[in-house]
Amino acid sequence: MADRARIDARLDRIEEYCRRLDEVARVPWEDLSHDPTSLAAMERWLEVAVQAAIDAGGRVAALAGWPMPETYRDVFRLLAGRSVLPAELGRRLGEAAGLRNLLVHDYLDVDDTLLHRGLAEDVRDLREFCGWVQRWLDASGAPPGAPAP
Repeated sequence: MADRARIDARLDRIEEYCRRLDEVARVPWEDLSHDPTSLAAMERWLEVAVQAAIDAGGRVAALAGWPMPETYRDVFRLLAGRSVLPAELGRRLGEAAGLRNLLVHDYLDVDDTLLHRGLAEDVRDLREFCGWVQRWLDASGAPPGAPAP
């Protein structure tokens, strides 16, 4: 069952990991590159934040009664196509879904230098996603914690 409480929980998780990623983004690469624990945390927090956005987007689709997207990238295409998200944000988040796949499946090929360099933009996009989804939820009339109609 898709419900507002489950979507809200994912949005909260995204914000939690964005706060952590903000801290990592502020660490100069020269310092971060010598800290394998922080590098691993950066990768994992970004992976989970993007996965939470994918899950929240899928739950929005279910709540609205839209067909379920076939791929993670399609989740954001659907939301952009249904005016939940701006088209450009949907495109960037689709790329983030590809990054999530890289982190999960091709983890040996991850370039942490590039990951760190783009971290601030990824966090900005994830926060923007949360804002747009929250506005859509509020406009849909589903009260927080309420089951889907």
